[in-house]
Amino acid sequence: EDSDVPLSRDSGFHILQARCIGVSRRDWAAFLKKQTVLQRTQNIPPERRKGGIKVTVRGHLEMDLIEGKKKDVVVTFLTDDWYWLSVCDVLTGLLIVKRLNNKEAGTTAQALADVLTEFRQALGAPLLSVSSDQGSEFKGAVTRLLKRNVTQKFVDRASRIEQQNAIFQRNFYRLYKLRRGTFHSLETQALRLVNNTRNKYTLMTPNEA
Repeated sequence: EDSDVPLSRDSGFHILQARCIGVSRRDWAAFLKKQTVLQRTQNIPPERRKGGIKVTVRGHLEMDLIEGKKKDVVVTFLTDDWYWLSVCDVLTGLLIVKRLNNKEAGTTAQALADVLTEFRQALGAPLLSVSSDQGSEFKGAVTRLLKRNVTQKFVDRASRIEQQNAIFQRNFYRLYKLRRGTFHSLETQALRLVNNTRNKYTLMTPNEA
């Protein structure tokens, strides 16, 4: 009852290491884990708010910009740093990627115009909205492009495009390590693999959906 050692991993170890010899952080953590009362009285971690609208139709798009570094491919390709504009349809997961030399809004808008045309043809449905973070590359010329007939939305996190981006980059750099062709060919192959990857929720690939 006269103990003044806090029953927490970091604070407790801070006191112990000043008073004791031979007690490691691992030993202290193992001791705490065995104390049933401590485990039962731990704070419940705040649950992450699960938000977003339920999408039931095609035409709601999410976009993001991926930064590529020349140091990652310099062994094979002579290139400067680059960017990929990636856009996906939330419902189907269909992804389209365009390479950019910079991330200025004008450059982004020019590439996005071509991407929107491709999506209209691929989805066979009108485009309803485009969501992105609030980066400067998605304002100015991009806003002027979208306000004609598509709603632009700014969100804190666009989970669908982040998921597809991760798959695209993983495929691209795997193919690069396998020396599967030119830079442009690797982009094309990686994109093809993304759109042929089966989603565990829809049970279909983006191409099938």
